[in-house]
Amino acid sequence: MSGLNVTMLRLLDVVDTTPDATITQLAELLGIERSSMGRNVRVLVKKGFVRLSEGQDERSRTAQITETGRTALAVARPLWREAQSDVAQRLGAEKDSFLNLLGSLQEQDD
Repeated sequence: MSGLNVTMLRLLDVVDTTPDATITQLAELLGIERSSMGRNVRVLVKKGFVRLSEGQDERSRTAQITETGRTALAVARPLWREAQSDVAQRLGAEKDSFLNLLGSLQEQDD
């Protein structure tokens, strides 16, 4: 196990691929409120997956992935791909209909 849930995996992946992003930038990239992003990032910091540094001004913080975070991602990514593949196989012919339904639900939420 990687020690990451799906939310943590997605956030850690974005921190890894967007070096030195601020909390606000991460929130915008993932489409969630800044306050929620701050709480999610603090969980990753507490677990040692991410560290925060001072940003360009004294109120902003940037996030960087740690070696512990990179190791967790290296474990989690193939597990996530395997889970996605398993779901796709189980859905079979219904996969496209299911994905379309999810897409329409997300559009309604936006």
